[in-house]
Amino acid sequence: MKKSKIVQIELWLDCPYNCTFCCLGDYKNKTNSDTKIQTVQKAIDILDTIDWSTYSELALIGGELFAFPFSDTLSHVFDTFIQKIILFIKQQKIKRFYIMTSLMMQNEYFWHIIDTFIQEDIQDYLMINTSYDTKYRFNDSTKQIWIHNLQKLDNKQIQVHIETILTDFFLDSYMNKNAELHSLMQNYSFDILRPTRP
Repeated sequence: MKKSKIVQIELWLDCPYNCTFCCLGDYKNKTNSDTKIQTVQKAIDILDTIDWSTYSELALIGGELFAFPFSDTLSHVFDTFIQKIILFIKQQKIKRFYIMTSLMMQNEYFWHIIDTFIQEDIQDYLMINTSYDTKYRFNDSTKQIWIHNLQKLDNKQIQVHIETILTDFFLDSYMNKNAELHSLMQNYSFDILRPTRP
């Protein structure tokens, strides 16, 4: 069986959440709308240069891609990008499409993308990847938004993969049978990442 290879496209590093474990550090910035439009146009062109006989999966990452509202022009260009990805899925070039997101955002354009995949009846090719933490990541507001978005994805029957960082606090939560953590581990594709030192 041929092993899947993934192409990962980083669009921008914008993210307002300042999670303790954030790997962006000083590289985090706020990209203006014109630069985002140019970046997405470049990503559209990149899709045509990829050898899809070698690679079969595509991932989009940030920063947080959906932390800020999309302008009409950015939405239009991103729609073109998504439509090309959908075309490549239907042509069996892309076998799996991942969107990496914190799910701590309130962005209607994100749900427009999800609904587009559902309308095209190719939602089984889509997976949303997010992060979870028993400490450090969420405040009360972002935690409620995350839970709401997770439930909404469940209702739409969209696959979700969750990653967390292995910490002492995580181990304590697991050993003390934290109900939320155990429920997530039982009900979702769930990976535990070992932290590394710089």
